[in-house]
Amino acid sequence: MSIDVVIKSVPAMRCATMTRYAPDFGYEALGPVHALLWPELLGELARLGVPLLGPSFATYADVSDVARAPEGSTIALTGAAPIGNATLSSGLLAVVDMPAIERVATTVYRGLPDGFDVVYTALGQWIDDAGEQMVGYSREVNVACDDPDMSTWLFELQFELAPRPLSPLAGFGASGSPRKFSSVRNGRRLGHTEQHDELG
Repeated sequence: MSIDVVIKSVPAMRCATMTRYAPDFGYEALGPVHALLWPELLGELARLGVPLLGPSFATYADVSDVARAPEGSTIALTGAAPIGNATLSSGLLAVVDMPAIERVATTVYRGLPDGFDVVYTALGQWIDDAGEQMVGYSREVNVACDDPDMSTWLFELQFELAPRPLSPLAGFGASGSPRKFSSVRNGRRLGHTEQHDELG
């Protein structure tokens, strides 16, 4: 699969967040979790009268990074919605200052979320071929997911990249070959129904 990849920075953002849990990566495991998370998160913001100041996005972490996860869960999925300086009084949401990211490799994908796997494979291969190194799990930006026809939904899929190496062999394994993306598990999921017009 041929994709267009852009390396860019992501600014710091103050976000309303909600975290839910899944037993594993993959569309079948994460799809139902996303399908419940986004209506709950965005519905609570709408109830509070707090507008989104940019596209919402999803991040992933190992459950070991998050306290009090349900038994049997391995993946913590956090939905984040930029809210700027708005104040929240909600027991459902947490306000988190998401740090800036210096370098992310991004590609835009239009279509059903169950097609993420193919795109992630292509993005991972591009990162490998470019001699870059991933940091952590994927990020998924919900660019335009309002149409009832899910085949029209638009996402930006991202991987954070390590800082540029200071020497030709920095970031390479002991054998001199770059670390393979296949050792990194990629987050994949079902989107939600919030419209956004610009990329984050």
